[in-house]
Amino acid sequence: MKKLIFVLGAMALLSPPSYADTGTTTTKMSGGVDFAMPYVLSADGNKVNERGNFNIGVDGRYWITENINAGMRVNFDVEERTPGSRQFAMAPGAQYHWMTTERFSPFARFDLPILLLNKPEQDIGVSLGGGVAWNLGDAIGVQNLLVRYDFAFNWFFGLGNATNNVIALDLFKIGFDYRF
Repeated sequence: MKKLIFVLGAMALLSPPSYADTGTTTTKMSGGVDFAMPYVLSADGNKVNERGNFNIGVDGRYWITENINAGMRVNFDVEERTPGSRQFAMAPGAQYHWMTTERFSPFARFDLPILLLNKPEQDIGVSLGGGVAWNLGDAIGVQNLLVRYDFAFNWFFGLGNATNNVIALDLFKIGFDYRF
């Protein structure tokens, strides 16, 4: 409880001076890094209910309009909690951001994650998610820096020798994006 109060207090102190520029954001590219912890609900029709491997991702985006971007996230596991090998994946996708010039910008995203590590375990899936990006603006002296939190629903189909119908949630994904 004390940690929660500390975090909320720190956010209250930091957020008032962090208003975004009220003009348009004219940058066309963005790059970022994020950290995710998936939670596997079921695999091959069996209930699993356990945390997946913690992973780190690198994200690159091209902004088609002020609100829509297309790009790719490449991620890899940094731990090996689940049986089998560590995963390496890439996920092309698109995002839609509302209120991009405001302090907080909600967004929705659609990705097609592709697992690439081992040939017999390669797989493809669908990921739907959303979240909120905090535009730090001038608060720390770095224009166009975003801190984002998002969640996702992931479903992998089970192609070839891969496990069938893996359903997972990304409830904890925090990242930093910079538009340039």
